[in-house]
Amino acid sequence: MAQALRFSVALVIGVLAGPPLLAAPTGKETPPPSSSRLRELQRERVKALEEQLQGQFERVKIGKDPLIQYIEAIRELAEGELDLAETKEARIAAVEKMVRELTVCEEQMVQLQQAGLQTKQGIAQAKAARLKAEVQLEKLKLGR
Repeated sequence: MAQALRFSVALVIGVLAGPPLLAAPTGKETPPPSSSRLRELQRERVKALEEQLQGQFERVKIGKDPLIQYIEAIRELAEGELDLAETKEARIAAVEKMVRELTVCEEQMVQLQQAGLQTKQGIAQAKAARLKAEVQLEKLKLGR
């Protein structure tokens, strides 16, 4: 039990202390990629990440995958969508999508905890990830 608690605390600390997911926007529109091959690779990456995310939370619920793996999949997808975004509006939409996904994740973690299937630390991990995404969204809206 103590080992599981230490592991959960370490995961939460890792999420909170980890590097920022995405660089702050410069306020300028992103120029399109210099090659059509690059653009195609970016689209393929987003598609693969969307496929990865499907059913990922179910694996967390049954204990096959740790929560951090699901959170990282959400972040990776947002990063991929940001790579494709050419306007500030598109970047905001990508980060808003990430916030929605992490909000749902947090709500599901609360429900699992109420059913005795999740710990308070798991909820804190999901909440910290959501809050980090919301901070990123606010910075993006402010042009920072």
